[in-house]
Order: sequence, then structure tokens, then C-alpha cells
Amino acid sequence: MFRKQRRSRQPSMKSVVIGSGRQTMPGRVLILTIVALSVVGCATTVPTMAELQPVPENRVFANQLQTEGNAELAVLRDKSFSGSAVDYRLFVDGKLSAQLAWGEFVIMSLPAGERIIEIRHPSPLVGAIGDSATLRAEPNVTYYYRVNSDSGQIRLLRTTAESAMTPP
Repeated sequence: MFRKQRRSRQPSMKSVVIGSGRQTMPGRVLILTIVALSVVGCATTVPTMAELQPVPENRVFANQLQTEGNAELAVLRDKSFSGSAVDYRLFVDGKLSAQLAWGEFVIMSLPAGERIIEIRHPSPLVGAIGDSATLRAEPNVTYYYRVNSDSGQIRLLRTTAESAMTPP
């Protein structure tokens, strides 16, 4: 009299197939939330020097003495999720000058003239090893750079005193 209904093996409209398993609607919401947080977590905040910590003296190796007629170099490391677990190495003219952790800044004294500024990841095994810039340092002028590591690349970006000092 009554016929037994057969259950379909096809996924219902309320479930999504991911890989070989079946995911329900709450599971899909969880996955989308994790993806959204990952994207937001990788975004860089561009902090001012007031929001950062100075690099401790034991991680500043060169260019510490303020000398009359020298230029100043201020390097700010963004608060980016990417690369946040390691200290980046700052080189001036090929010499290791400081190690910057996430959310730190350093101010250095540089002799006037052409200088090569480099920022590098400590491990040569990573894809993005670093970036460099040539600076023509003028006496008694302060130059500002940001270290940005979004999108898997380490970049050394010239910035202004205003953006380094003033919150957005």
C-alpha cells in the first residue's frame, strides 16, 4: 500500500560538497568567515611612529652616532600579518645596521652622499627576500621609509614625515 521512498544520494540544496565530504550550511558560513578573517588579517595598518616601538639598542648595530652634517634615516615596519613572526634585517651600504620586528621603528644617522638601503628577510629559503632603494642623503635632512610585507613581498617604500608622524 505504502511505497517506500528512496533517498537520493545527491546533495540537497542545503548542503555544499567540498572535496569528498559534505558540508552543511553552518559549515559553509564558518568557512566563509575564516576566509574573510584571513583576508582582513593580511591587511596592513600604516602606523605612525607614535604607534610603534623603537628598536631596542641591542638590535641596532651601526649608524647610531648623531654627527653634525649627517642625514637621518627613519625606517618604520608596518603592522602586517605577513612576515610578523620574524625580524627583518636593515642594511645600509651592505652593512647590517638593525633588525626590525613587527611594529618597530629605527632612526639612524647617515653620512651625506649616495646610500643603498636594503631590507631583507632573515631566511634565503623564502620567496620574497627583500627590497632596496638608493638614497642621495643631504646633510641635516631626515628621510622616511616604510617596510611593507603585504602580498608576500617585502617592500621598502619612501614616505613623508607627515604620514610617519600624523595618524590618518
